[in-house]
Order: sequence, then structure tokens, then C-alpha cells
Amino acid sequence: MKLRSRWEANKQKGRSGILVLVLEKTRVLGVKLEKERGDRGKRAVADHVNAAVGFIKDTETRIKELSARRDELSGEQTCQRSDPDLARTGFELGKSDPASLIVQPCVNGFEVAVSSNSSGPDALPLSRVLEALQELGLEVINSLTTRVNERLMHTIQVEVNTFGCLDLAWLQQKLVEDLILSPGY
Repeated sequence: MKLRSRWEANKQKGRSGILVLVLEKTRVLGVKLEKERGDRGKRAVADHVNAAVGFIKDTETRIKELSARRDELSGEQTCQRSDPDLARTGFELGKSDPASLIVQPCVNGFEVAVSSNSSGPDALPLSRVLEALQELGLEVINSLTTRVNERLMHTIQVEVNTFGCLDLAWLQQKLVEDLILSPGY
């Protein structure tokens, strides 16, 4: 008699263990799996495993699609700059060029970042950059100059009320032509 009750206790323990596993699977993989068929717990273990595998593959596919979409969108943002020779990234901005300039959007308008040698004929003073922006009728709200490794780094914030009618690529090209490529530089 004792042997039979021990066997029944183990059987009950096994059922409880399976119930815990099914609940854990539902929690991890979502209720969607259990709702695929109306018979819930009446499916065979193989059916549960196959449904879980299918769910995981679907999730992987969605992740790949979303990753591709993210990469596509981030690629569009970096391609908005018109001329790769004129457009410099923040890392390229401080390198050995005599001077470089980039225009990028910020919260209230845009930011002009200029890097030039700190002395000699290649130095580009902040006053020249501010004059060029003022000639274009733009309102400077903040400027900061830092000296890094014998280079001047000017960061100028410009406020824009009607952002849609200002082409940042054109503005960058215009500033490069006026400040860096002009004979007076």
C-alpha cells in the first residue's frame, strides 16, 4: 500500500512540474502560443515544442526586419549631407585639415562646428564665422571656443524659427566657400 501511494505522489509531483513548465513557457513566449489552439493544455509535448520553435523563428524574423529598417533609417540620416568632401563627421572635424566645418541640426535650430589651426595663416577666428552667419541674417544664440591640440574648435548655435525653409547642406556649402575656400582665408 505504501508503494502505491509513493508512486501516486511521484506522479502528482510530475504533473505539478509539467504545469510549472507550461506556465513558465507561457510567461516567456507569450500567451499567443497558448491561444493558437483552443485546447490549451491538451496538446502533446511535441506540439508545445513545435509551437515554441515557430514562435521563436517568427520573433527572430521580426527582429531582423526591424534591424534592417533601423539601419535603413540611420543610413538616410547620414546620407542627408550633400557633398562628402564638405561634410565632416565629428571625429574628422579635428584632424589635420587646415580648417573644416560642419552644420548639423540641434534642438532650436542648428549648430555650426568649425575646426582650424590655432595660429598662423590657417587660423579661422570666431569673429569671421559670426560675421558670415550675420550676413546671412541668422541669429546666433550661443558660441563656444575651445583649444585642443593646437587647434581651435568653435561651436556656434543658431536659432531658427522656420526650420523647413533652411537647407542645411546648402548652408554648409556656402559657409565652407565663404570661410575656408575664399582667397582671404
